[in-house]
Amino acid sequence: MEESIPDTAISGTLCSSLYKLKDIDNTYGGFFIFPEISVRVEGDFRLKFKLYDITFGQATLMKCTYSDVFTVYSSKRFPGIEESTFLSRSFSDQGARIRIRRGSKMLNIS
Repeated sequence: MEESIPDTAISGTLCSSLYKLKDIDNTYGGFFIFPEISVRVEGDFRLKFKLYDITFGQATLMKCTYSDVFTVYSSKRFPGIEESTFLSRSFSDQGARIRIRRGSKMLNIS
């Protein structure tokens, strides 16, 4: 069951502009990039994303969607860092500021 993330437990880039980038099929699309979100409590969560149209100082909510569920581990239970996705690498190659990991670093837990 996913939980609500307390406001004090989430940090990083929580707002994004629209980026025109090519996807994995080499087709242009509009993407919102959140490269550095950190959650400081263990649990299963999903993020809520809101899209606003900001015109003449007025903000109008246009759409709302949710991320897939993700798990935040304690440092003791953390299984390791996975390799960056092809889409992330593609965005980075196009100039988006995303930290890319080449290869996975799995921990040996015995």
